[in-house]
Amino acid sequence: MEVRKRKTFPVQFSKLELLHLRDLFNVKLPLELKQTVSQALAEGENRVFVETQLWLKLVEACKAAELPLDEEAPDFVCTVTAAPPIGVFRMASEPNEGEVQSEANDPFEGQKPSEDA
Repeated sequence: MEVRKRKTFPVQFSKLELLHLRDLFNVKLPLELKQTVSQALAEGENRVFVETQLWLKLVEACKAAELPLDEEAPDFVCTVTAAPPIGVFRMASEPNEGEVQSEANDPFEGQKPSEDA
């Protein structure tokens, strides 16, 4: 079977789906709140241009659907909501001490943090 390459694909979104995508693109990262999750991902994957073009398409679709944008749209932030679980573990005193580690090389594998932490 021959697979033909397409440059674009037709996609249709409901008003609520557009609203969700708009909000998803607007989740900011702490601390300065200057970068969104989408921007950070795009930067890390060398897709900044793609992310920018996708956002511009989304803005146009939101305008056509008469959805609020910019200052009229809500802001969201990704943040810690509870203290992370903490455990106490023995550290090796020599570099190769306790060499019995998992294939993933995780020194904490199999050790469950205390529920009381």
